[in-house]
Amino acid sequence: MLESAKATPCVVAVGSDDVFFLPLARLGPAADRRLGLDLRVVDGTGHLLPEEAPEQVAALVAALIPTAR
Repeated sequence: MLESAKATPCVVAVGSDDVFFLPLARLGPAADRRLGLDLRVVDGTGHLLPEEAPEQVAALVAALIPTAR
């Protein structure tokens, strides 16, 4: 795990239809191996996750707030 991942709350999220990060089967293990994090997949979205699903992105970020205090 990277040192920055220990110090900074973070999440790895990807759209289920993101053509740049496919296959998801490779991205998930890489996020775990490098950052110690589970991959969050937002169904029905592509590469522009914040524009396509702002509410879901906000919810993922909001879930990090308790861990940052």
